Amino acid sequence: MAQEMYEAKAVVSNGVAYAGIKNVTGGVGRDFTWYDLTQTPGGGYPEGACGVSVSEVAHVVRIEVLTTDGGVYETSCDKIIGGDGSDQLDCDGVWEPQTIPSPGDPALAAAAEPLGNNQR
Repeated sequence: MAQEMYEAKAVVSNGVAYAGIKNVTGGVGRDFTWYDLTQTPGGGYPEGACGVSVSEVAHVVRIEVLTTDGGVYETSCDKIIGGDGSDQLDCDGVWEPQTIPSPGDPALAAAAEPLGNNQR
């Protein structure tokens, strides 16, 4: 069985967050398919989205947006296989408020000392 390979990204344009996915291998879905996340069935899309981040673990793509008033919100999409074999996203989650970062939260940990005779 061939290893499944895909790429997921997220962007914000004019306050609208999009999640995108494309196949990295195979003959279909090699261009990004973008999903408008403002109208997810779960609702709760925040006003004033201006920044975005994306992560993926175990076929779940998580998207967070930062708003102009400092709020952080997250939703998720499941990676599914479409009828044509292309990778697709099923984005039906609720936008949930997240913990808001503050300057200095927390202080960065100091780098560990090298072990043994390993010189940097």
